[in-house]
Order: sequence, then structure tokens, then C-alpha cells
Amino acid sequence: MIRFLSRSVFAAAIAFGAAAVTTPTVVHAQSSESLAQLQTELDALDTMTDTLGPMRKSAEIRLQQMTDFLKQSGKTNDEVKWSSENPTTFHALSFQQAYSEAVKQQGSRGAAKPSSNDADLLGREVNAQKVMTQDQWSVVNKLHQQVQQRTDYIRSIKGMNDYEKFAAAATKKRMADHTAAKPATDRQSEQGGITPAQRQANIEKYQNQQATLRRHWDHYHFTFATSDGPPPGGPFANRNYDYSNDESGYSYDNDDYYDGSYYNGYADPYYDVWGRHHGIYPREAARAGDRIHQAYDRGSNPNPPIEPQSAHPANSRVDPDASSFPAARGGGRRR
Repeated sequence: MIRFLSRSVFAAAIAFGAAAVTTPTVVHAQSSESLAQLQTELDALDTMTDTLGPMRKSAEIRLQQMTDFLKQSGKTNDEVKWSSENPTTFHALSFQQAYSEAVKQQGSRGAAKPSSNDADLLGREVNAQKVMTQDQWSVVNKLHQQVQQRTDYIRSIKGMNDYEKFAAAATKKRMADHTAAKPATDRQSEQGGITPAQRQANIEKYQNQQATLRRHWDHYHFTFATSDGPPPGGPFANRNYDYSNDESGYSYDNDDYYDGSYYNGYADPYYDVWGRHHGIYPREAARAGDRIHQAYDRGSNPNPPIEPQSAHPANSRVDPDASSFPAARGGGRRR
């Protein structure tokens, strides 16, 4: 399992975690049911931690890439002024919403086997892990907000086509020296007494579990759209490319998740960071500079590989200019 803090720091967090969490610590009965539930919650938090790592990394790379693009274009000062006059809002899921969804989905890995018979110890571990995971969730949401603000500015100057060309060149350089990160493992992948093939199969199941969780967060994110503005998911949330205006005739459609875009949502494949999916739209259609590549369209590309799945280019040596990327297993539409 990937962790953001060392085990010594984590141990200290367990000791003091209950005081740091805003919700009161619940005293659990020493029953098999309560132990299993606590372990499910702890495993769900571990899954969230492992899932948020790649999300944070990709968002950070995109944000820096956009910064470099604006510096090259001599637009940095203009962007600061424009953003101060045109603030945008990322309609983020709260940590509790994301956590509740993760606990629900943890059942896909089977019944939890408690790592301890001490309910108080497991409760403290859950509370401590919540503190760390909530912090990481806040960091990721802040990055989404920053990406949305910067994207809105680039759209305002009709610069998305130019940004995509800049990103493609940066991606090619990045991937030339890229080494895939060691895959995260869960308790089933780390258990003893299994063959290497079984371990690899468990790792792939865990990767698919994380990707499915990201898709569920993305769908849940859409479901909880506010009525006073664009649906959540970023600058290209719905109708994929066009904001509602009298000239285009487009309007927001909150009825169908698959009428929108992955861009800057929780299931974003980050094609501008890791390479683009040319297999779906082989032709480059002429489009205005406030639009993005159509591979981000959910309706036409309902199940793209996303991190940490092995089919995603961040976890393979797929040429970012290849004709297509391999399809990912699992996931798909929630409906």
C-alpha cells in the first residue's frame, strides 16, 4: 500500500488521531461484525490513499504544464489579472461523500478479515487514517480548482488548440524517460501463501477497483450538480465543448452523465499529460480554440483506461503518438 506519511508518523497519528478528527470516536463492541466493519472502513481509506496519489501527480503535472505554456506565450500577467476578475468554482465532492462511496465500493473485494481483534485499536487506526486521507482529498480538490481557473483563462483567449500542441510536445519528452511507478498493493495482494500469478491477479483487481472508485466519484460528482451554475466536472462539464449562449444554441443538460466530459473530473485520463487516445477520433476536426480533444467525451469514450490501471500509458511504455491505447478491463457505465 502506498502511504504519504512514514510508519512512525502514522503510529503517532494513531495515538492522537481521535482528537484531531472532528467527529467523535465511537466505542465499538468486540463483535465480529463491528471488527469487520472497522476493517472495511480502514481498507477503504487505504484504497482512497492509493487512488489519490496518481490523481494528485497528474493534476500537478497538468497545472505546471499550463504554467509553462502561459510563460512561453507571455500571458502570465494577463492571466493573473483576468483570474482575479473572473473567479471560477470547482464543485467538489466533500471528503465525507467520497469516503462514503469508497466504503460502499470496498465490498467488491469481498468480506473484510480484521487485522486485529482489538476494536479500540482498529477504531484509532481508522480515525488517524481519516485525518491523513482528508488532507490529501483537500489537496486534490484544490488542484482541480486551480486547473479549472487556468483552463477558463486559456479558453477565454482561444488558446486550447495551442495548449494541446504544447502539451503534446512536452508529453513526448516526458514519456521518453518515463518509468512506470511500482503498483500499489492491498492486503490481498500482500498476503502470503499465494503464487506470483495470484499476486499479480490481485494487483490487477486492486487497480481496477481504484479506477472504478474514480469513475464512481466522477458520476457522484455529476449527480450532485448545483442548480445555479455549470454541472461539476470542470470547464468542459457538459455539452463537452460549448457553454450555453444565444449564438451556439447549446444549453446545460443535467439529465445524462454521458453528455459531458472527463476533463478535470475525478476520472480524467489526463491525455495532455500522458498521451492522447487517437483510436477513437483518428481525424483532427477543425475546432475553436476554446475546445478540447474529443477523446475526453464520455458518451463516445465511456470506458477509457485511467490510472492506476496497467492499460493506462502512465503505467506502460505505450508511445503517446500510437494509433490507440489498449482497452481497460472493468469499470464502464454505472447505470
